[in-house]
Amino acid sequence: MNQLATDIVKGSISNEAAYSIGMKMISAGLTLFGECQYSDVSSMSRSQACEQVKKIQASVNHLELTRALFHSYPLVENAAYEILKIITIAESTVIPALIYGNSEADSGLRIPVTYFIRHPLTGLIKIGKTIDLDKRIVALECGSGVQLEIIHSETGDFEKEFHDRFSNLRVYGEWFTDDSEVISRFIEKRKLLEV
Repeated sequence: MNQLATDIVKGSISNEAAYSIGMKMISAGLTLFGECQYSDVSSMSRSQACEQVKKIQASVNHLELTRALFHSYPLVENAAYEILKIITIAESTVIPALIYGNSEADSGLRIPVTYFIRHPLTGLIKIGKTIDLDKRIVALECGSGVQLEIIHSETGDFEKEFHDRFSNLRVYGEWFTDDSEVISRFIEKRKLLEV
């Protein structure tokens, strides 16, 4: 975790500095969301629709990370949370329309993958699930502005199980701290079982 991110997480920078940095991060998340094109969904190809979904997800991921980082600064955390609520409502209506409301929508069965990724600046670990890991990582990296490290992935939907298992390490949403390396040791044991 870089020093500034560490100081923000610990709450050791001034409120004024935290507000300034936090609002810039929130603005960046909103910019990502604002880049989405929602007009004429029915004429979009599936790949065009997926590109719009990536932008929405990148915005959400960026704002979730902002909220997690600024947990010690309620003004910034609450601002990110309120914007996330609005985007989540938009996301819940727009994504199905983008994916299934266009001429190329398919109905193929997809197998979920549960993944663990590490943010290189904060050290936080995101535990999530997806049906397309490569696309999900691209969307997360776009939203976070850094290259993320895939620590582990496995076929199947274990997201809720892992979230419950590590709930005491949750920072925000799907982001967890691993300062005590509890998650890292768990992953190493899972990898041994795969062999």
